[in-house]
Amino acid sequence: MAAPSDHSYDLFERPVNRKADTVLVVTPYVEREFFEGLIRDLRPKRLNVVIDDGCRPDDVQMIRDAVAASKRRIVLTCVFGSAPGLVHLKLFYIVWRTEAKRTARTLIFGSANATKQGFSGA
Repeated sequence: MAAPSDHSYDLFERPVNRKADTVLVVTPYVEREFFEGLIRDLRPKRLNVVIDDGCRPDDVQMIRDAVAASKRRIVLTCVFGSAPGLVHLKLFYIVWRTEAKRTARTLIFGSANATKQGFSGA
């Protein structure tokens, strides 16, 4: 996703010489386009998603379908969370592998949902 303004953050921008090993997404709202971009651009080996239990039951299946459609070998864990207030947070955590086989991490915590609008403002 391109950043249309300097108030956006491109979650899907993969640092040079790093590969996404594990991605954790905790969010109350989800959108297929967001997960398609995450899978396409980050290419994680593992994807863990916790969404608010107030979301539609179809949301978990939508994420499963996005992973299956990608044809990538991704270990997916996608669950509803019901800790009051906790699952409403928006957290994105990426564990990277560097060329030197070291581990690096990125943590994004804020108000952006797992939607295109959450990161691009569009």
